Amino acid sequence: MGLRVLLTSHEPLGQGAGGQEVVRLARGLARGGHRIRVLLADSTDSSGEEETRAGFSVRRVICRPQDPKADLAMRLPCFDPGPERVDFCRLSEDQWQSYENRFRQAMQEELQRFDPQVIHCQYAWIHAGLALETGLPYLISVWGPELEAAGRDGRFQGLVEQTTVGAGLLLVPEPSLALRLPAAARRTPGRVVVPPLHLEEEASFGARMGELYFSVLEAWFGP
Repeated sequence: MGLRVLLTSHEPLGQGAGGQEVVRLARGLARGGHRIRVLLADSTDSSGEEETRAGFSVRRVICRPQDPKADLAMRLPCFDPGPERVDFCRLSEDQWQSYENRFRQAMQEELQRFDPQVIHCQYAWIHAGLALETGLPYLISVWGPELEAAGRDGRFQGLVEQTTVGAGLLLVPEPSLALRLPAAARRTPGRVVVPPLHLEEEASFGARMGELYFSVLEAWFGP
């Protein structure tokens, strides 16, 4: 049985740890018979042939300053700032709220149109907080930069703790990163796992991730 999975990313497809992982997840899961929808932030609204060919669809929230057609008139917030990007920790309160509210609206629209059974967020960050609000089963790929950002800016410590404690599973690229998670998030046995990054073939990776999604659903709703 295939699942309807909503993947989220603060980074464009193929960019950064989250954007690269979303591409791999979407391809592998689609090959395994799951229906995949991606919700992400981007600075360009052009869709690529890759997503169409790979069998998944993308909803972009466009962040572009001085563009009345953009969803958000700001540089793309990220954990790795550059000339056309801005560090999350440098956002003003108004910018933070605008970003969060725009994605809240987009996620609610995806819930109505796509009706996902599970949400997989890249980073224990804003999208994970919005997934928590929905009440749906969700899991988080924790990469580390969000933990560093929360350490630099106390505004975000509560966000990281709430999202990691509420998630059905926390996926970390290496065991050492688990030790940096909030203590409350590590208490439940089996909640922090290292995903099968060694499975290079996308279909095998997607199959294993599908098993993890089903385990989240079973733990969330019961067998």
